[in-house]
Amino acid sequence: MTTINGSQANSTVDDQHSNNNDVPGSGGFITKVTADVIRSAINCYLLPPVVLFGWIGNVLSLIILGGKKMRQYSTNIVLAYLAFIDTLLLLIAFMRKMPCLVGKADPLTAQTIDYVMLTAPLILELIASRTSSLLSLVICCERFIAVFKPLKVKLWVTPKRMIFSVF
Repeated sequence: MTTINGSQANSTVDDQHSNNNDVPGSGGFITKVTADVIRSAINCYLLPPVVLFGWIGNVLSLIILGGKKMRQYSTNIVLAYLAFIDTLLLLIAFMRKMPCLVGKADPLTAQTIDYVMLTAPLILELIASRTSSLLSLVICCERFIAVFKPLKVKLWVTPKRMIFSVF
């Protein structure tokens, strides 16, 4: 505790800088305006190419993993489902960020789209992300069995059982 001009100062460094983040040049990392510009650039200009490349990669994966010869292996079945779920996640992410793109031409329509995209896609995104985690867990379990019980893996892990475990 120190005295400054006869008064006691119990404040910490965090207290002194806690309200200065909105003032430019106040020592904060970035201002709110800068954060909004960065967020807008990511949503409007970086996200569409990422979604496009992701879609192309997932469609190619589905084509390859959907072949008759590839469906004979249990891991490929789960990887095909994982590529499908990832495609769905990319579509939902693009739909949720679409108001940014539309807002460049018509802000009122962008606001309407934003309200519509707020609930249903969020729930679908939650379900798809949980399903993606579950499919990754199924692949891990299948690989665990293949490593620790290599002689039993063909008996225990069949394509039909993998499809059953996914559903």
